Amino acid sequence: MSQLSVHVHCQGWSYDNQADWPSKYPACGGFRQSPINIISRKVVFNGSLELLFNGYYRRMTSYSVVNTGRTVKFDFKGDLQSSPSIAGSALPDSEQQYYLKQFHFHWNRRHSLGESSGGSEHQLDGFQFDMELHLVHSLPASSSDSSSYSKDKSGTTVVLAVLFQINQQNEVSLRAIMRSLKEVKSKPINETVPIQYGIRLSDLLPEIKDGVGFFTYTGSLTTPPCTEGITWFVLTYPKFIGFKQVS
Repeated sequence: MSQLSVHVHCQGWSYDNQADWPSKYPACGGFRQSPINIISRKVVFNGSLELLFNGYYRRMTSYSVVNTGRTVKFDFKGDLQSSPSIAGSALPDSEQQYYLKQFHFHWNRRHSLGESSGGSEHQLDGFQFDMELHLVHSLPASSSDSSSYSKDKSGTTVVLAVLFQINQQNEVSLRAIMRSLKEVKSKPINETVPIQYGIRLSDLLPEIKDGVGFFTYTGSLTTPPCTEGITWFVLTYPKFIGFKQVS
């Protein structure tokens, strides 16, 4: 993945000048900004909260991949009602389905076995993982318009974050996603590449045996415009990825 031509300097903002973001994007100076360092001893346990995954085990074929210059983004192109979704009592509106819009990765281009390369955005007790996946979900625009997504406002956007840790052996479940990344590797920045073969979102999650554990809080988008009111679910356990798969 690190071989993609991804640059941190792009029109509008750069990862190299994050201290300047609030001057151009005022929300970036807010009090509920993401990412955060999760301090486990301060976490309040609530066993009644649950997340339900719908369509995560089905092969997804209606999507495209694009190298945005900052990340690699997968956009769902099918009918909203047929897209994978999450539901459950942990969500801002527990009566609604939150549908997948897109997912993308955050990583560091320097990797080494045996120690974290610091590619994740969220930290756990000060530890930064090697990579982080964001699965962005949203409510439909309205009950009368279930074909489009709601605009970003408090409670309408939910992000599922998966932390990745480098392992010596390749992860078999990630073969399909790696194949998709090869499709965009040689393409110019911002050129959308339609993908014809399927991937399952469940392959991007850590193994779930007795329900999914997660940390949840209300924060923001992690990049400009840094919109607040975003509900975050950071999975407790990391997903493993092979060193060769990352490099």
